[in-house]
This record gives sequence, structure tokens and C-alpha cells, in this order.
Amino acid sequence: MLYEALNLDVLHEVPTSARRILDLGCGTGNLGPALRARGAKEIVGVTFSESEATLAAAKMDRVLVEDLNTFVPPADFGTFDAVICSHILEHTAVQLRI
Repeated sequence: MLYEALNLDVLHEVPTSARRILDLGCGTGNLGPALRARGAKEIVGVTFSESEATLAAAKMDRVLVEDLNTFVPPADFGTFDAVICSHILEHTAVQLRI
């Protein structure tokens, strides 16, 4: 199943001043064009799905296929003005120590 939603609530939380944005769990990249319309200059996405990445690549500047449980950013990753983490917590292995 592909994640193709454009989450407007998330979009409105991203500062309009953000120029370089990282979208973790980017799905098919549908947030990309909306972010670009608001002034983003570079949008990088990360998804677990090869098929989502293929679609997202047409809407984002760079798309990585990675498992967020083991993801290590590449040396050239740099910094971002905003990081989107929408609908990913339920897909990650989280250990809580209480």
C-alpha cells in the first residue's frame, strides 16, 4: 500500500521560512510540491518503500530508501531548516525505559 496523502495539518506546521526540508516517511512525496509552493528550495525525502521512492523522486530533490530503525544519514546530508516526521512513529521500533 502506498502512502499518498497530502496532510494539510502537517503542511501548515512547517515554517514558511524553511528552505531545506527533510521529510521522514515521505510516502509518494505529495507534500513536496506544496512545500515548494510555499518557498522551500530543497526537499529531501526518506521512505522504506522502493515504489514510493520512485514516485516521490519526481516531486522531491532527493529521495532515500531506508529503514528508519537503522538509518544513518550519509556524510553529505547536511542540515535542515525543518524535519517532518508525520505518521512514522507507528512504523519504528521504540524502546521505552520507565
